[in-house]
Amino acid sequence: MTGRLCVSKHKSNHDRRLDDDFESFKKFNRSLEWSCETGDPGTLEFTPNSTWPDIVYYNSFTQANMGWKIRVIDSFNQRIYEDLFSHCASFKAQIKVTVIP
Repeated sequence: MTGRLCVSKHKSNHDRRLDDDFESFKKFNRSLEWSCETGDPGTLEFTPNSTWPDIVYYNSFTQANMGWKIRVIDSFNQRIYEDLFSHCASFKAQIKVTVIP
């Protein structure tokens, strides 16, 4: 594990049977008690294998609006990758992925 561990839990006086009554996930999420360890953020690094689904979702608790989809592919073409991302000046997030040939 890398980075800070953040854990959410229901408040002691909350009736969990009412969880479905929230208008949105954001409101539900804000009703929880959060506890985060001290420390610095880390780098997300993973190695998918053939059992992974084609799309994996990620989200950052510490960076608002950071998160989306990671498309897991079975083969990789460097030229296509360079064509797709040649217009991008830089990335704000660092994600390391190990490609298994």
